Amino acid sequence: MKINHTWLGPAAPALYIIVVVFVAAMRSEYSHVSQLVSELGEQGGAYSLVMNVGAFITPGLILVVFSMFILNRYSHSVWSRLGTLCITLYGIGLISSGLNPCELSCAPDVYTQDQLLHDLSGTLAFGALVTAPVFWGVHLRKYTEMKTVGQSFLVLGIVAMVLLAVMGAAFDSRYYIGLIQRSLVGTLFLWLIVFSFYLPRFHKSERLIVNEV
Repeated sequence: MKINHTWLGPAAPALYIIVVVFVAAMRSEYSHVSQLVSELGEQGGAYSLVMNVGAFITPGLILVVFSMFILNRYSHSVWSRLGTLCITLYGIGLISSGLNPCELSCAPDVYTQDQLLHDLSGTLAFGALVTAPVFWGVHLRKYTEMKTVGQSFLVLGIVAMVLLAVMGAAFDSRYYIGLIQRSLVGTLFLWLIVFSFYLPRFHKSERLIVNEV
């Protein structure tokens, strides 16, 4: 009996969201609008272990396994393999973020080893996943039956890149940084869920009619 691994795609975002909402609810002073998600896992913070294990390490492991499954079964081109590798890197970045929690308030002017590793992990994670929809979008646009899906992936990827740039610009000032980050994460998770939904159709891609244009 074949095991269906496509549920792993939505499972990671679902677990992430549940844990973030729970830990934030346990910290009355926390603001989803003005604070980073990582601040819920800051060193010494209440429920930080729950946050780092439940929202970073475990979803990261799930996505690494998910990406290995995709690579083995669905990645048939350089573009799709690059897109899948980006999911792997995002998972690794999440794991590393959980293993290296940021300092108190995730202050941008603190340069301890943990803070630097956490910042590097976050940069790796987001930088990788914003490009995954673009790579998969380019791959799918070659196929007639998947052209619209590919175009929607490209749009989501571009939106995510813009949001990542905006978040980077607001990182020092922290002006609405929480809202911006959640918009970025929401866009990426939306793509992961839609991507997982269409995965069962991708194995037919080699039999699809390729556009001549």
